[in-house]
Amino acid sequence: MHYESRVGHIGGNLSALDVLMAVHHRAMEKDDVFVLSKGHAAGALYVTLWTLGHLTEEDLCQFHKDRTKLSGHPAPNWIPQIPFAKRAVRSMLQFPERDLFLRGVQAFVDFKQAGIDYVRPERMFGRSTNSLAKNLAWAKKGILSFSNTPLSILSFAGTVLFLVTVLLMIVQTLARLFFPQLTPPGVTMMLLAIMFFGSINLFGLGIIAEYIGKIFEETKQRPLFIRRNIIRDGAVRNAAEGP
Repeated sequence: MHYESRVGHIGGNLSALDVLMAVHHRAMEKDDVFVLSKGHAAGALYVTLWTLGHLTEEDLCQFHKDRTKLSGHPAPNWIPQIPFAKRAVRSMLQFPERDLFLRGVQAFVDFKQAGIDYVRPERMFGRSTNSLAKNLAWAKKGILSFSNTPLSILSFAGTVLFLVTVLLMIVQTLARLFFPQLTPPGVTMMLLAIMFFGSINLFGLGIIAEYIGKIFEETKQRPLFIRRNIIRDGAVRNAAEGP
């Protein structure tokens, strides 16, 4: 199935196939519902549903092809045996950004989540498509999407450098008055002038950066908060269901 469709993640599917088979064939009861949170194991889930008679071999042959119900990641409302929790999806759709950092948005909506610690074994076959440059690009995208810290660092550095320059100017003036023989004429004042005007420029850029950060937050137009439930007429209702 994966070979015919020429798609990746076969390792993730094979690692989950035995678990899915055991859960569906031995553990699940009639009214139990199974929710898959590992999207890259969709192929293993499709094969498991095929063994239960919910899918046909013709369906499996259409895996990851155009206009198929067996997409690379399970899609809602196409296969009845694959349930979906739509609250998180609908909340994420409220983000109108074009360059969306999905991992950050997933944490931003703040629905109930649980982390599982595990040790990733060393890759036995093939080579990873990730590289240091790609990982740095992901880190940069995450920082720029959810943090104004670089702009704040610029503003803080400009403020600190400006204060240090003023302090050095005071020290230089006192040294010139009380210990004129210790201060070489001209050189120190020139260096202080360079530091002063440089710190003023950096301080001004820091102020501009703070405003740019505010503009950046406004242009993203993210929701101020995500409502999980609404109390209307004394009844608690799911916010995703609307009025």
